[in-house]
Order: sequence, then structure tokens, then C-alpha cells
Amino acid sequence: MEKNNEEGLKFRISTLEDLGYTFKKPQESVPTDRIDFSMENNLDIDAESRTITFILTPQFTTGKRNPKLIAELAFKVVFDVQGLEQFVNDDDEDVIELPDQLVVTLFSISYSTMRGVFYEKGRGTMAERLVLPIIDPKIILQKEEE
Repeated sequence: MEKNNEEGLKFRISTLEDLGYTFKKPQESVPTDRIDFSMENNLDIDAESRTITFILTPQFTTGKRNPKLIAELAFKVVFDVQGLEQFVNDDDEDVIELPDQLVVTLFSISYSTMRGVFYEKGRGTMAERLVLPIIDPKIILQKEEE
């Protein structure tokens, strides 16, 4: 999938990588409303290699005082981005100023892809009931900036 955005900007997924999946069946039945969801997001931008990488790690846990991991997936998505160099700051080459909409779009693609992988990994187990929520990427990315 290749898409155009800003002036001369094209991107495509170059890598989808499962960095690890964990599922630990709880010893007793846990209602889904007692299962908590959290997620870590990492973003790496490499202007030299023209790549933007997301590593997303959703976790499902149970128990407030002493949380126990039920399921976790670490998932990496690398985008090749032609035209990325236009966002490098002229005064400081270490600063890359991406348009918010580009980051939101790439995060959305990464998250949606990861949702499908997570479902497939848990298929046939209790983990298939652990549906990753549909989220507004703007809110997640806004939390990351704070």
C-alpha cells in the first residue's frame, strides 16, 4: 500500500514484525469488565534511512493491587517514507517536524494492523475475548507528548 500526502510524500509499510506474544490463562474465570487494557507506544524517525517506526505493546491485566498479566503483544511496523527529508529542521538536523496528520495516519494503520494480529494470536483461547479497543489515535498520541 502506497499513499501520497504532503508535497512529494509517499509512504508504504516495509516491515511488520511480531516482537513477542504472551498469554497466561488466569487460574480462575475473570469477567471481561475486570480486565484492564494499557498500551505503550514508541515512535522512531530516521530521516537518513527515510523510515518511521512504531512499536506498539498492548497489555491486558487483571487485579488492581497486584496486576497479573493475561496477554501482551509487542508489534513493530516500519514505514518507508519518500520525502521525509522535507521535515528535517533547517537549523537542527536532529529535529524532525512531522505534520500531526501524518503521524496520526501512520499510527492508525499500525494500530489497526496490530489489532488483527492480536486477534489471530489469541484465536482458540480465552485471549480471543480480549478485543483491543477502537481508539482515537489523536488522544493516544497527545498523551505521549505530555
